[in-house]
Amino acid sequence: MQVRFSLLGALTVHDGAEEVPVAGPILRSLLATLLLRANRPVTMETLCAALWGDSPPESAHASLHNHVARLRRAIGADRIRSVAGGYLLAVGDGESDVEEFTGHLQRARSAVLAEDWETVSAAVTAALTLWRGRPLSDRPRAAETHPEVEQLVEMRLQALEWRFDAALHQGRDQGLVAELANCVAEHPLREAFHRQLMLCLYRAGRRAEALEVYHRLRRTLVAELGVEPGPAVQEAHQRILTDSEPQPVPAPAGEMPQAEAARVAAPIPAQLPPTARSFVGRGEQMDNLRAVLGQDAGRPRLAVVCGMAGVGKTALAVETATALRDVFPDGQLFLRLNGATTGLRPLSPWRALAILLRDLGVRAGQLPTGPDDTDAAAALLRSVLAPTRTLLVLDDAATAAQVRPLLPAAPGCAVLVTSRSPLATLEAVTIALDPLTEDDSLALVRLVSGRGIAEGVTSADGSVRRLVELCGRLPLALRVISARLAARRSLSIDAVVASLTVQQQRLDQLDFDDLSVRGSLSVAYQALAQADSIDDRTAALAFRRLGLLHVAHYSPPVAARLMGVSHRRAEAALNRLVDVALLEEVQFGHYVPHDLVRDVMRELALSQDGDDAVTRAAATERAVHWYAAMTSGAARAVLPPGHRWVKPLTPPDDIRVPSDADEAVTWFDAERANLMALLGQPDLASLSTDHIIALSLATSAVLMQRGHFETLLSTARTLATLAEAHGSDEARILAHNYVAAAHWGSGRPEASLQTVDHLIDVCRAIGDDYGMRAEMSNRGMLLRELGRMQEADAALHECLRRCQEAGDLYNEALTLTNIGNIHYVEDRPQLAIGYYEQSIAVGRKLDMPIVELQARCNIGHAHLALGDNDSALHHFEAALAFTLAESDWVTEREIRLGLSRSLRAVGEYDRADGECVVVLDRALAQGDIVSQRLGHTEHGHVLHAAGRHAEARAAWEAALLLCADDVTAEGEYRSLIASADQAAQGSSQPDSVATA
Repeated sequence: MQVRFSLLGALTVHDGAEEVPVAGPILRSLLATLLLRANRPVTMETLCAALWGDSPPESAHASLHNHVARLRRAIGADRIRSVAGGYLLAVGDGESDVEEFTGHLQRARSAVLAEDWETVSAAVTAALTLWRGRPLSDRPRAAETHPEVEQLVEMRLQALEWRFDAALHQGRDQGLVAELANCVAEHPLREAFHRQLMLCLYRAGRRAEALEVYHRLRRTLVAELGVEPGPAVQEAHQRILTDSEPQPVPAPAGEMPQAEAARVAAPIPAQLPPTARSFVGRGEQMDNLRAVLGQDAGRPRLAVVCGMAGVGKTALAVETATALRDVFPDGQLFLRLNGATTGLRPLSPWRALAILLRDLGVRAGQLPTGPDDTDAAAALLRSVLAPTRTLLVLDDAATAAQVRPLLPAAPGCAVLVTSRSPLATLEAVTIALDPLTEDDSLALVRLVSGRGIAEGVTSADGSVRRLVELCGRLPLALRVISARLAARRSLSIDAVVASLTVQQQRLDQLDFDDLSVRGSLSVAYQALAQADSIDDRTAALAFRRLGLLHVAHYSPPVAARLMGVSHRRAEAALNRLVDVALLEEVQFGHYVPHDLVRDVMRELALSQDGDDAVTRAAATERAVHWYAAMTSGAARAVLPPGHRWVKPLTPPDDIRVPSDADEAVTWFDAERANLMALLGQPDLASLSTDHIIALSLATSAVLMQRGHFETLLSTARTLATLAEAHGSDEARILAHNYVAAAHWGSGRPEASLQTVDHLIDVCRAIGDDYGMRAEMSNRGMLLRELGRMQEADAALHECLRRCQEAGDLYNEALTLTNIGNIHYVEDRPQLAIGYYEQSIAVGRKLDMPIVELQARCNIGHAHLALGDNDSALHHFEAALAFTLAESDWVTEREIRLGLSRSLRAVGEYDRADGECVVVLDRALAQGDIVSQRLGHTEHGHVLHAAGRHAEARAAWEAALLLCADDVTAEGEYRSLIASADQAAQGSSQPDSVATA
């Protein structure tokens, strides 16, 4: 994969079409460390130090192994090579901005020696164009550990020196004074910048200021270092004293900066508001804006900063514009367009034009007086700005139509717009702002509250992190809370957190003086609710009704039922809410509000000015009915035919439920977080019993099939509570069945057995013979897992007799498989195969592929035990060839791990490795600890067999960490780790200490 690695600023990776996501601070620090030493080996110790500092965890090498594997999947497996004692990242020509940057500087260095100043200027300009900011600016702590970062910073300063020298030699030093003054202020001991500033000031006729620069430098050097300025500075000083500084040949007139020719007698506008003392972070966004607005593109530059209310759009715009003042010497205009300002209507284009023209010195008689003058006024503005380099900051724009007449056409001008909407039709460069990072949020709290590290405002303080989380890392909310802390020194952070934790009080706590989060977030809703447009009022209805449902994200079908409108109108309403930054479409069809916006939604949903209680209840019931019908349909599509764990629910005519297993799994995985939130809804008991029990049953069934066992335990307990409240024996039995399954899938067979024994008693008491047979089979399986083989064998044969007498083919097939498993564990694989084949025969009578799937998997394991690797491989591949949606997660896991063992046995290590990676990825995504441990174990065996002993050790170390106080397993893993160490040292081949 051809990629572009960029380190000069925030770390980014592009594949030519889009950015390659490298998520998480650990993974980004790992990539940065490898990139800074590209094409060179980096030791494990160096990588661990970069990731965890001086206190790496005990499992550092195991964790590093996992992170490297994840990074390989992100940027290409062949990129990162295992070398002795570490790893190497291979980077080709033209794939790294650092390599390109150093290449330009090498060309510049040669040109400096040859005094070829044109080449110097071109080379350093090309190098500095690549510089987006301090290397690893998004990982400042990580950057501190890398000396290469300081080397790159020093190279940039050298490039700046050469650029200024080239300009001085070519007579193109006009306009450099401000930039050099900043360099001198930032680097008070760097003599070259002082020399260059002296010469620029002298040539501009400011001789006294030039001499003062020299004397200030001399005082600093003598006071701090005890030395005099160097020869180059002293020589420049003498030339200025004696007026003997030679004048360079000036640049051709056509190349003179446009600002010099555009100066007029009228005052130069400098309207930017003061920068905020509390401004923090946003380094990457500022770099991008400066690159867009500061470049000479031969056409006017336009950028839009968009985002929700209170996210800091204006602060970023002002900070960026202030940093660019020297690039726009003919003025900086700032105009608020009132697109979302409480109590004010958006500024009309003609009114905005009148203000801009007035501030540029246009006579009153030429200013527009009404909408009819808009086109003429826009043309006049373009004419006035044509010969200038001027920056316009248009704050709080409502629409693209409001902004378009205000845009200049001059190539020297630039416009920076802020808006809640991205204003996509302007075709501008768009910078979408998210809430701050946690570190930047903490920095803002320290700045505004006046409470520093000594008072506990650090990331190590859980209360402070909780405070930041409760404010949603929204700058406005953080400023309000910090102002409260500053005003009341006795107010503790714990007390503020306690107030914010009560959801009904949170918005009240976020009002202070003239700052109001509620007011800021409500402006867009009020504008929609009061608009003339029916579409806007429909969007306001959507916003209010969404607050009735406490779910993670919203979709058009759910919104349609909450609103009582068509799918099309609901989707249009959601998209309108995205336009005004009240929702974000995080993926197609999934809309999410910020947490504080969610609070406003809930307030409005229950407000006296909204809907009455009957209307709210009906809207909620329609949405829950949709979820119940969809989840029941998904369960029917995923589970085997006739599965008794799904309560049938007939969907309304307008609901199209998932039609096949693939569609059902996709839908369920996308909606799982919402289903969990619904089952935790505070007013659950007030909803329709049929709907909520159907929803709970279907959700639990699919959770079990998908292997989400910890989540299943919570859902099953909710179902049990509902079943007890409504007196449903069937739901109560199924709920406890799911509890038992959750305990078993999470590696707690004792707890599962207790639940199954209780279920057998309940089934016997109510006469549920089918349920009793199913639980007897489960009981035998659990007894086997606990090593109680005689009890297991007796229980299973009794169950088999009952199943055959009752003609219960499904439970007969499962029981035959469980009996076969006893023979397998007791080292009788040939007998086990016989029972598995009987199970397949019974399953085929039922036309239930899941039965054959599980039996084939077990037959594969039995052939491995017999040493018949080819037959094992055949059975595992046949099992995997079934539609995987037919299987539950545990069966799929066992098939893939068995397939890996078979492939390992026949020497196909790459394929075996791939199966392990699939298992580990799925297990990690589902939080399945048991499957993670099994996956790491088999992965270690594969790596060990392939001669990759260090990686095998890391895999087994990762498995060891997941043992959960299992002393026997710990001993086996320590033996495996020792064998890997022994093999790595080359002293002997590893013993077969434990089976996979």
